[in-house]
Amino acid sequence: MADSVAFLARRYPSLDMAKVQILMVIADSPGLSVCDIAQELGEPSHHIQFHVAMLAVGKRGREKHGMGLVYSTRDMFDKRRVNLQLTEQGQRLMRHLKPLTGSKR
Repeated sequence: MADSVAFLARRYPSLDMAKVQILMVIADSPGLSVCDIAQELGEPSHHIQFHVAMLAVGKRGREKHGMGLVYSTRDMFDKRRVNLQLTEQGQRLMRHLKPLTGSKR
C-alpha cells in the first residue's frame, strides 16, 4: 500500500481528494455530466467543472496542468450535455486508488 501511495504522489502531485471523489463517481457511473456529479457530491457545479477540466486537458491557459484522466463526449440526444468517462490512464489510476479508498465497487 505504501508503494501505491508513493507512486500516486510522484505521478499525480496535484491529485487532491476532491478530484479523487470525482474520479470515483465517474468510474462508478460512466457517462454522467458535471451537473450529475455536482448533485451527487453536493458541490456547486462550477467547482466540479474546474476539477473536471484539470482532470481532463486543463483550463485555458493552464493546459500543461491537465492530467488526461477524463474525457468528454457530447450526448447524442441532447447536444448541450457533455458526458464524462475515464481514459485508459484514468482507469489504471483507479486500479491503484480503489484499494486505498476501501471502495468495494
